[in-house]
Amino acid sequence: MDVSPIAVPYHLGRPEVGAARGPDRILQAVDSRRLDLPQIRVAPSATLANEVVATMNVDADLAERVRQELASGRTPVTISADCISCLGTLGGLTAGVDARAERVGVVWLDAHGDFNTAASSPTGYLDGMALAAAVGREWGTVAACIPGFRPLDPANVIHLGGRDFDLGEAERLEEADVLIIRPSELTTVTAKLDSAFGSLAGRVDAVYLHLDLDVLDPSAGIANAYAAAGGLSVEELMAVLRACLAKLPVRALALTAYDPDFDPAGTVAEVAAVLIELLAAAPA
Repeated sequence: MDVSPIAVPYHLGRPEVGAARGPDRILQAVDSRRLDLPQIRVAPSATLANEVVATMNVDADLAERVRQELASGRTPVTISADCISCLGTLGGLTAGVDARAERVGVVWLDAHGDFNTAASSPTGYLDGMALAAAVGREWGTVAACIPGFRPLDPANVIHLGGRDFDLGEAERLEEADVLIIRPSELTTVTAKLDSAFGSLAGRVDAVYLHLDLDVLDPSAGIANAYAAAGGLSVEELMAVLRACLAKLPVRALALTAYDPDFDPAGTVAEVAAVLIELLAAAPA
């Protein structure tokens, strides 16, 4: 697979803070493996004080860069500080492969649901609304400024590895027809996972694979301040990734939410580099 890492060193529209330093740390780990991959960086046209508008501005630039890489025959791999970068990657995907939004699937690996809205969120944290925004449950008007972005059908979303849901969040995911597969069901590539991937493959033309690195169990490395016990081992994560690539038309990916302040030894950055190496070695 010809992959193009796209660095998004902005956390909710802000550069050089916390997880915004994560993409460069991951790219350093990638460079140490001598993979010889192109490296692209988003360059938003303006930095705005309003967090929502600044975030959407970053995502708009990301969408164009994802579209360009797809047009060149490469597979974009967004390396982002936050999960709401999904809107930019999805916008570029729908534009880059000329796919209708209802024919785009998502495999979302994350310790958290990311399915809050402004009304349901206990904190108002924008990144906790990322998946809800992707399926049109929040921020629809401002997200419409992202080139190519259209809300997806939540019935084409599989949420994997979640165990730290806010009150009512898991129920909202289920009511929206998002399929939830818990970490206990990922100790092996189970029959349920195999069936879920097979069913999704029959409904979509392209898949976005979203991997928040806090899906890992803290024993495998702490990706950010929101790490939660009961997650996946590195081996389990690799097995899920291989199954995705084997069974689904994965056309764009993302590695998100890595904050090097919580990983002084660089353990999780190395895991991310190994994941990118696995992608680069996969058949097109």
